[in-house]
Amino acid sequence: MSPAVDLPRWLETPWARLAAMLGAGPAPHALLLHGPAGIGKRRLAETIAGAILCTAPSPGPCGACRSCHLVNAGSHPDFRMLIPDEGRSGIAIGSVRELIDDFNLAAERSRVAIVSPAESMSQGAANAFLKTLEEPAGAVVFLLTSDAPGRLPATIRSRCRKVALAPPTPCDALAWLEPKAGAPLAGRLLELAGGAPFTALALRDSHDEKALTALHSETAALLGGRADPLEVAERWRKTGDGGLVLSALFAALGVAARRGTADPDRLFAAVDDVLETRRQWLEVPGLSEQLVLEGLAIRCAGAAPA
Repeated sequence: MSPAVDLPRWLETPWARLAAMLGAGPAPHALLLHGPAGIGKRRLAETIAGAILCTAPSPGPCGACRSCHLVNAGSHPDFRMLIPDEGRSGIAIGSVRELIDDFNLAAERSRVAIVSPAESMSQGAANAFLKTLEEPAGAVVFLLTSDAPGRLPATIRSRCRKVALAPPTPCDALAWLEPKAGAPLAGRLLELAGGAPFTALALRDSHDEKALTALHSETAALLGGRADPLEVAERWRKTGDGGLVLSALFAALGVAARRGTADPDRLFAAVDDVLETRRQWLEVPGLSEQLVLEGLAIRCAGAAPA
């Protein structure tokens, strides 16, 4: 592996295969990197983009040429990152059209675009993107990442070379995260993130350590029947992150299941409740956060006594 490539251990083998593929000939027109959320698919896509655009004589990215510096700075004229705009959950058709128009202006050059997460494209955006996959302009490479490739239109999936990425082992995830988050906090972050190290790192960056520790302990106290559900629900609400609360509950229920001291029927009912609440959170607009969290706290209270 090139000394300029800084990838977690669990991505080294997929990268080695991809690097060999790139070294053997032109890159495929479109690659679809898919696997669980938070394992570093976009990091791997950025490495592939750097390798394609690197100007060093040996397989890149070398990390030293001007092209590599521009890619790392996000300012390379032939590199684009297509992600949801701030405040939006998906990639709009206007963003896709702008990308296509820009790439068509210089079709003779090698150009790379990352589309992440690809399944967040609106229907119109996906249709516009499909057109350029069907009629590629010059040496353009699209790198798609997806947590849920089944949500992509089959017509897009069929035009991509698919690369499945596996999650890291708990040991590899912890070894990667500990130097960044510290040993006491890393394990707790991974619990909250469901074992996904990049998600765990994002939690560290977006939430105060004291607040994460409090969320962890009060969720365990609720499940153990040692906390008032309405008081816990109010503290949950004040975190301002319902998704994190649901992740904390799910993680705590997983710990209780492994411990084996809770009533299985009650435990599994609580797990189903959390999963259904998460579905509603994502799909049903206009939910009252306070009522949802209060109801969930009341139903889950005492579900996993120690």
